[in-house]
Amino acid sequence: MFEKLVVAVLTVRSRTCCSARRAIDMVRQALQHLANVEVDLYHGLTAEFARQCGARVMVRGLRVLSDFEWEFQLALTNRQLAPISTPSA
Repeated sequence: MFEKLVVAVLTVRSRTCCSARRAIDMVRQALQHLANVEVDLYHGLTAEFARQCGARVMVRGLRVLSDFEWEFQLALTNRQLAPISTPSA
């Protein structure tokens, strides 16, 4: 579906650098068989990171149905910050 996919792992101040690195290592290991997938660590606004990557589409996961409302609002905000399509919005 996509020529290139960037899996972005957000660093949070409350997590240590070690746990963030561990998380990114696990994601890289799980996706290593996919040649067009890149895993990167970032901090700050997701829309800004996506803009820096040159992303045109942002796909975010829903864990439970109640996440939809939050993700929808976030998608609308991200659309205002960067010209990125989020399929749910």
